[in-house]
Amino acid sequence: MIVTFKSKATGNLIYFKDIALKLLALMGRDDKVPSALYAEEVGAALEKLQQALSELQAESVAKAKADASKEHDIPEDKVIISIQVRAQPLLEMLQKAAKKRKRQVHFQAISVVLQRQAVILLLGKITAEVSQTNAKLWNQACT
Repeated sequence: MIVTFKSKATGNLIYFKDIALKLLALMGRDDKVPSALYAEEVGAALEKLQQALSELQAESVAKAKADASKEHDIPEDKVIISIQVRAQPLLEMLQKAAKKRKRQVHFQAISVVLQRQAVILLLGKITAEVSQTNAKLWNQACT
C-alpha cells in the first residue's frame, strides 16, 4: 500500500506505507491514515521531524564508526536509502506549507493495486492523446 501526502503548497508526495508511517511517527503523529495536519500543527510537525532526523543521523554516524572494522553482508548491487534522504521531499512540503500558511496537509492511503490500475488507465489515455496528436500533425504535414 502507498500513502499520498497532499498540500496546496506543493505537489503530491507518494511513499510506501512503511516509510510513510515511520515519517508520521517521527513527526509525533499516530499511524491513522487518512488524516491531516492543520495549519497550526505544520510548524510543530516540521520541527519534530527535523529533530528526529538529526538524532537518527547522529546515531547512524556513531554506528558507522563502531562498525567500521566489521565486514558487512550487504550485496554490492543493493542500495540502501536512508530515512533522512527519503524524508527530504516531505520536509520541503512542510516548509512550503508553513511559509504559505496553507490550511492543511492531507495524507491518505491507496492500495498499490488501485494505484497501478490508475497509472495504466492514465498511460492508456496519454497514448491515445499522443496518437491523435500525431495523426493531426501527420495530416497537416501531408496537406
